[in-house]
Amino acid sequence: MVSTSVHGHDRAGLAGEEICIVEGVDTIDVSHIDTSLIGHSYYGDNPAMIDDLRALIQLSRPTSERQWLQQVEMASDEIYWKFR
Repeated sequence: MVSTSVHGHDRAGLAGEEICIVEGVDTIDVSHIDTSLIGHSYYGDNPAMIDDLRALIQLSRPTSERQWLQQVEMASDEIYWKFR
C-alpha cells in the first residue's frame, strides 16, 4: 500500500488479478506467505521460500519440477505459479 501511494502505481510483486507477468520470467505468487510489515523479508524468514530458492539456485530445478508450486492459468492464457 505504501509503495502504491508513493509511486502512483501497483508494485510488480502485487498478486491477484493485477499480477505482473513478464515473458521469459517465471512469476511466483508468494502473497499468502508474505507476512512482514513491508513485505520484503519473507524470502529469508520462511523455510518454504528458502527451499524453493535452493531448488532453483543450487539444484537448477525449473518451476514445473518444484512440486510445491502450482501452475495458475489466467484468462489471458498467461501463466504464473503459486505455493500449494
